[in-house]
Amino acid sequence: MGEQQDQEPHEALVKLALEGGSLEEIIRRLESIAGRTAVLAAAHGGILASTSGPGPAASRPASGEPASDSLAGGLTASDVALVHSNGRPTPLENIDGVAVIGMPIAAGRRRVGVLLLDGHTPPDEDLLSSAALALAIAAARRDAEAAVVAEQATWLVSELRYGSPREPPLVRRSAERFGLNLDQPHAAAAFRHAGDNESSWNAAIRWIETPTEQRGDTAWTLVTGDCHAELSRIRDRLAGIVGRADRVVAVCGSVVTSIDQTSRSFREAELLLELAVDRCVDLLTPAMSGIDTLLIALDPRHVHRFIQDTLAPLLDYPPLIDTLEAWLDAEGSRAAVADALFVHRNTVGYRLKRIQEILAADLQDPRVRLRLRTAIAAHRLSGMISAQGAPQH
Repeated sequence: MGEQQDQEPHEALVKLALEGGSLEEIIRRLESIAGRTAVLAAAHGGILASTSGPGPAASRPASGEPASDSLAGGLTASDVALVHSNGRPTPLENIDGVAVIGMPIAAGRRRVGVLLLDGHTPPDEDLLSSAALALAIAAARRDAEAAVVAEQATWLVSELRYGSPREPPLVRRSAERFGLNLDQPHAAAAFRHAGDNESSWNAAIRWIETPTEQRGDTAWTLVTGDCHAELSRIRDRLAGIVGRADRVVAVCGSVVTSIDQTSRSFREAELLLELAVDRCVDLLTPAMSGIDTLLIALDPRHVHRFIQDTLAPLLDYPPLIDTLEAWLDAEGSRAAVADALFVHRNTVGYRLKRIQEILAADLQDPRVRLRLRTAIAAHRLSGMISAQGAPQH
């Protein structure tokens, strides 16, 4: 009987999780057993669960409860990474300077977050292990429940990406069920994951606040309000969940104000995503992408005609295109072009002479250089569109 009583507190936590107890209920039971304040910090450091709730969040997710955007009482992202890297109870200070013990919580390879108990010393090891297991069970169940709702959201995003056969009022009503007003400013957003932590990526996507469609390493959704800030916030959250060893790229299309413009914003986002990956940047918006955004917005037929009118004699000679682009980027420095292309300076000179002869153009004319730079950007972008097979709207 005495042995059963000794094990009961530890068993109670896991039993509570198996019976459907929430993260908050598990935290409350843990505090009662340990006699210490406990909170669960999310992968980005904000409070995910506590006896007083997670605190204010910017918006309500389409498929679950959000972690607080405030880090009060939580951890910095680097401290979250430190605890998970240690893989064991770790003494540290929370964001408010309070001494806590951090215990990594993971469901499989997905980082759920860090359990924080106040004090300098870890509690009973068996109790801490049971708490970690109970929280992982509850988090896994919550992920499964979120997946059901997320499936409904996927259909909506797919409609908005490609255009819906339904009448606009019906699509608007579907969006309103997820808290989206498509007559207010919004922008399409796209995210791509590069790394090995696929299970964490799949789980992380389900907790984006707005309806989301996911296909493998890429996901699409909508952002509203300050779209740049929202895009950055979501990217940081996703990166925190999958871990810093993996890369998350985030982009958004132009801000639009009606449902008939939403698919255009998605097309822009998909093309900007390819540009971001190509340029090795983690965040890209129309305001950051310069002339590419203008080219994306134009009729592809007009862009193709501009490329042909400007570059047609060079299109069959990729080395000449590469040399011209490098020369324009280097502001006319042959030495810089030679270094960039790993060729001799004499080769650069020969190629530039050939380019000038073929185009019958004065490369020293600023207007000519601007036209050529724009045409090359359009040519590169056109190649990405062809390779991607992006739908034309």
